[in-house]
Amino acid sequence: MSLPLITAPEFPTNIPSTGQEIWFRPFLVKEEKVLFMALESKNEDQIHKAVSTVLKSCIITEDIEVEKLATFDIEYLFLQLRSKSVDDVIKLKFRHGNTDECKKLTEVNIPVDDISMELPENSEGKIQLTDDVGIKLRYPDYSLTKKYSKLNTSDLSLMIKFIAECVEYIYDQEKLYDQSTLDEKVNFIESLSQSQFKKMTEFFETIPSLEYNVEYTCEGCGKEEKITLRGLSDFFM
Repeated sequence: MSLPLITAPEFPTNIPSTGQEIWFRPFLVKEEKVLFMALESKNEDQIHKAVSTVLKSCIITEDIEVEKLATFDIEYLFLQLRSKSVDDVIKLKFRHGNTDECKKLTEVNIPVDDISMELPENSEGKIQLTDDVGIKLRYPDYSLTKKYSKLNTSDLSLMIKFIAECVEYIYDQEKLYDQSTLDEKVNFIESLSQSQFKKMTEFFETIPSLEYNVEYTCEGCGKEEKITLRGLSDFFM
C-alpha cells in the first residue's frame, strides 16, 4: 500500500547579489541529517558542500546554478531556508571574555528577519573604464574564494588573475565580448591604467558579508557584551 505524500509549502525570497526572486521549500528530515553531520564536523568545506547540496534540492525556481552564486548569496539563502524549515529564531550561547572570569553561558535569541544583507552602490559590477569601453564583474563564488584564500594586494600578478576570473564580459559601443579566454582577460587588465585598475579592485573591497551585531548582558555577572557574527559558521557555532 502506498503511503500518503505530504506536500511541502513554498516560500519566496531574493538572491541578494541580483535581486532575483526565487521560490523554495523547507528542507526535509533526510536533508537536515546531512546538514547536521556537516555542522558537527566543523569543517568549512563540508559545511559549504552540504549547504549547497540542500539549496539545490530545495530551490524550486528553475535554472538557478547554486555553485555559481556568491558566497554571501548562499549564506543568506540558507538562513532563509533554515527559518522556514526549523525556526525563525536562532538560539546561540555565549561566554564573555576570559572563561576563568565568568563561566556562565548566556543564551541569546537572534530573529532571522533581523539579519540583513546590505549591498554596496555598485553591486551590479558594471564598470565604465573609458567613454567607449566597460567591463562587467561578478562576485566570486565559494570555489574561487577558496582558490584565492591567500590573496593579498601586494601580489599584483595573483590579484590580476583573480579579477580576470571574475570578468563576465567586456564591452564597447559595438560589441559584447563574453567568449574571451582567461589569458586574454589577464592581458586586457594588464593594459589598463592605474586609475582604471583601481575601479575594479574597489568593487572587490566592498563584497558584502553575512553580519550581525549582538549585544547581551551576561547572566552570570551582569556584564554587558558586544560581539559581531560573520559568516554562516558563526550563526551555527
